[in-house]
Amino acid sequence: ALYNVTLKAIKPSTLPLEIKTGTGNFDSDSWTKATVGWAGACIDKGQTVVRFGSANRSFMVAFDSAPDSLYYKINALGTWEGSNNIFDIDGSIDGVSWTSIKQYNTTNIMPPASPAVIEKIKLNNPNFRYIRWIYTTRNTGGGAFNVSLENILVTKDLWTNILTTKEQGVRLYNAGTNSLRLDNSEEVKSLRIYSISGALVLEEMNPSSTITFREFDKGVYLTEIRLKSGNTIKTKFLR
Repeated sequence: ALYNVTLKAIKPSTLPLEIKTGTGNFDSDSWTKATVGWAGACIDKGQTVVRFGSANRSFMVAFDSAPDSLYYKINALGTWEGSNNIFDIDGSIDGVSWTSIKQYNTTNIMPPASPAVIEKIKLNNPNFRYIRWIYTTRNTGGGAFNVSLENILVTKDLWTNILTTKEQGVRLYNAGTNSLRLDNSEEVKSLRIYSISGALVLEEMNPSSTITFREFDKGVYLTEIRLKSGNTIKTKFLR
């Protein structure tokens, strides 16, 4: 057979590097020479997620500074137990030599499609500039199923060093036209939301899990979440 061979040069992205998947966000076949931060090797085309359909398929991201946190959603589109499949997440300084960060195998089972599981990994090597997900061994027969990878975030979360597990679960996100959802609100002492220009638009003391407000203009908002432990989480969200 005749093959077309494509060389993909990964241009590093600044942190945080976020790859949102799903309709309208990601197309496995959308890589161009101008694409920054990622490239895939033989990942399934025409998908709105990163889909691995054969052995040695891989997806790689590159960034220009040292991250310490990696988040992603991954699931097996079949029953991982007993399949003897192996799937690796590796880190690299140069994109050539790789060090294992996490492996899904017969003892460390990959999550199923439901319920959704967000994997959170602490990166302990400050020299990593590349991360890859690779289907190392995909067995034939009953274990020959695909793997789906979604919503990747590589970032520098220094506060994760000092927060408890419950505090790390504090998250603020849109819940409706005039409401926000605050996960693990019992850990929060105060919440402030600022416009991108720095104006304070909302302040709540001891906020509940559901926060109602007058309609915000569309745009980016900055949040300052002060925890009862004295720590502060600063993040942003989009309306």
